[in-house]
Amino acid sequence: MVIPTLCKDCGHVCVSLTQCLKQQEFNIVVEDAHALTRLRAHIKKAVPHFKGIKKWLIESVDDEYETRPWADVQHLYRFLTITFDPRKFTFNELTQPIKLITYAKNAIRDLKNLFKGKPLIIIEYHKSGLPHLHINYECNSPLEHATLILRLKYFFSESLRNKNCIHDRMANEHCIDYMKKANSTYFTFKDKNV
Repeated sequence: MVIPTLCKDCGHVCVSLTQCLKQQEFNIVVEDAHALTRLRAHIKKAVPHFKGIKKWLIESVDDEYETRPWADVQHLYRFLTITFDPRKFTFNELTQPIKLITYAKNAIRDLKNLFKGKPLIIIEYHKSGLPHLHINYECNSPLEHATLILRLKYFFSESLRNKNCIHDRMANEHCIDYMKKANSTYFTFKDKNV
């Protein structure tokens, strides 16, 4: 009588080469799943605010921004509109525009290294009273631009499938006029933060 032994290649008791190859393939899938689980756990520990932090609603960073008049401002290459996703924020948060603006300023400050120079930022209000932001900006490279848009989607929407939360497009010569109609000034990073 033959005593079954574990195969050195697949770690199972196999009776044919086909079964051994299937077991080896299955082992690779299991190892990949374990590696992905470890990576997800590492990302949550290494980047705890990847989807935004609730304390951004109350932690003011106004001292890191400055307000400027529109005099002699040239439009930059991109124009972005940020809208708050009502599925990501609670009703209580959505009814407090100051908290939403504070959150937005924290999120933009967190991504300031992705901007080329200083972005021009204004706040505009919907008829509902909810604020949204317009940003005229530039990035150094397509990679930084793609990273900025992806991170903003994580910060402001519940799902990356939300196509309305972050609306990015090329700026034209009328973008500054559009921004001026809502605000007589804009805000941007102070010089020390660029």
